[in-house]
Amino acid sequence: MQNIAVICLCFLITVCYGFEGFIPHVGGGILDKTITIMKAVARLQSPDGEVKGFIEFTQPFHAGAPTHINGTFKGLPEEDEFGIKILEYGNMTNGCFSMGREFNPDGFKKRVDAHDSNHWVGTLGNVKNGKYDNHNNHKVSLFGRNSVIGRGIVLFENRDDGGEFSTRESQQIGSVGRPVACGIIGRLGGSFV
Repeated sequence: MQNIAVICLCFLITVCYGFEGFIPHVGGGILDKTITIMKAVARLQSPDGEVKGFIEFTQPFHAGAPTHINGTFKGLPEEDEFGIKILEYGNMTNGCFSMGREFNPDGFKKRVDAHDSNHWVGTLGNVKNGKYDNHNNHKVSLFGRNSVIGRGIVLFENRDDGGEFSTRESQQIGSVGRPVACGIIGRLGGSFV
């Protein structure tokens, strides 16, 4: 009788939620827990089409879960580093220049490196050798107050210095220079939660 109840419950969960976006939690029982995985993507491109990139965001849907961010870019010089940031708006009416400022919902005044726990949400650091990989970002989120869905993402011509210098440009934008490529972060599949 208990097996029939478990099978009926599995069927009901499948009918209500589908299979997409659910991963079984490694635990005690078959219905111990499931974790919804949120995903988002952004396709970045320069105005001339020479620089192209793709960034993917993946995050388990539970409070405090880190976001995994990875991406690849083509058309960039090898061995160079390029700052990458999430900006306030997904507005491309004037290309990369209409996306607002760096996303900073905490209102932090001092700019710090992306590896510092008090970095701005939009501070991602640098693309190196055409790749970006951050497995454990606790600031960026795909839901809630720090959600980056619908916001702009921009690749810049210089590396982000993390505000390490006392110049105004370093303190305000990490001396990244002008935008090279940009795109809008969009939700990828799954159901709304």
